[in-house]
Amino acid sequence: MRYLKLNVSIMILCFYITNISAQQDYVKRINCGSNTPADYNNKTFDADVEVPGEVSFDGELDYNSSYLTLQQPLKSIRYTKGESMHYRFQLDNGRYAVKLYFAEPFHGIAPGTDPETRKFNVDVEGQITLTDLNIISAGGGPDQVYILAGEVQLADGELTMTFSKGSGNDPIINAIEVIGLPLSSGNANDYVKRINCGSDEEAEYNFVTFDPDINMPGEVEFDGERSYPSSYLTLPEPMRSVRYTKNSAMHYRFMVPNGHYRTVLHFSEPHHGLAPNTDPDTRKFDVDIEGQASISELNVYSASGGANKVYKMDRTVEVSDGELTITFSKGSGNDPMVNAIEVIGIDLSEPEPLGKLVFVYDMAGNQIRRGPGAKEEPGNGATALKARIPYSGDSLQEGEETSKEEFKKGIRIFPNPTQGELSMNWTELEGADLMNISVFDTGNRSVPVQHKKGSNSAYIDLGRYPPGLYIVTFRLSDGSSVMEKILKK
Repeated sequence: MRYLKLNVSIMILCFYITNISAQQDYVKRINCGSNTPADYNNKTFDADVEVPGEVSFDGELDYNSSYLTLQQPLKSIRYTKGESMHYRFQLDNGRYAVKLYFAEPFHGIAPGTDPETRKFNVDVEGQITLTDLNIISAGGGPDQVYILAGEVQLADGELTMTFSKGSGNDPIINAIEVIGLPLSSGNANDYVKRINCGSDEEAEYNFVTFDPDINMPGEVEFDGERSYPSSYLTLPEPMRSVRYTKNSAMHYRFMVPNGHYRTVLHFSEPHHGLAPNTDPDTRKFDVDIEGQASISELNVYSASGGANKVYKMDRTVEVSDGELTITFSKGSGNDPMVNAIEVIGIDLSEPEPLGKLVFVYDMAGNQIRRGPGAKEEPGNGATALKARIPYSGDSLQEGEETSKEEFKKGIRIFPNPTQGELSMNWTELEGADLMNISVFDTGNRSVPVQHKKGSNSAYIDLGRYPPGLYIVTFRLSDGSSVMEKILKK
């Protein structure tokens, strides 16, 4: 009898483990309103077909827009003339990342139509919600995509998405993405991912391992379509190969637990200025990490100091939506690229009140710690740092961040919360000039800021944007960034 119980226990455990694997491996993308699949950003969106026991929907109408210039899966939609429509996914219980893609196919695009006509509500398991969505306003105009992304916890075996009438008419959806995630949200502090970009082989570098550059849905995804192992670079991997794009931009997306992450991007010019008769000024591009850290017009050859040199962009960002996005986009030059990426979870919490924020670097200039400074006990041999040590670019030294704290104290944002318009002003600091201001929503979509360079005030109009949380980032000349939250009612 004891052996029978043991065998039953083993069978139950195996079944449980199998279900966990199935849940975490789940990937479903739908080209809504179309009976054909579509490839988009190196992802395949399946035809919009009901599969009994897997996927069902009750939106009775579909429409392929002749007014949209976007490619599939964004040209076609499923919609309803009724009060609401639903998509239902039969799934194993667990955590899922959900992305909903919207692009207005008619109102405000077709002649004589009103862009304010369509306003509707979205609800995913009561955990991702949006009220009175106007796609043209949210997306920033016609022929633009608005993405609503988030994470849900499923407990009843069915993931239900509801699209219902708001103050306008005809709820729609262009494309859907559902991806299984690890059962536990995990701890950001334990997360470590290093990628040997552009290579299908792992590489050992400075005593750490960089994994092969492989698209892993639900974990790490990229859409840069080209890779190049340089014969001109004499550096070891992961610095010899690159991922790059001939398009206007490429992205790396990391599905991670919410928290703080040190993100290190390694760049070494593989061709221009190394190959015969090439111009080292040819490649200039922009880099953005979560809208919180950015570099414009990066010339890798110049920034690294010449041929066979490495430039590192080392920044810390906060993730609040389960996805860390790195964007490489064309500047005045061509072909954005990256050689290697490191994403490392860090702990910025401290049981005692947060004092000064200390950066610690090794002899090679690598940031090895970013966090609250430890108290200095008398006689412990420590040397007190009386002043912040400045740095140029990413060649950093050990020092204390004081300008960031001082700048933050001088920021005024009003009114906050706001129903639309708001103003900001701040106190200028000697040695820490404001370089730029950026505002993003939680879906990493940019909001225009009216700011004249050199002034200490700015203006934002959120009137046509949906209610929710927005993050404003002030980037200072010493390389630090200050973030503030804005709530739109």
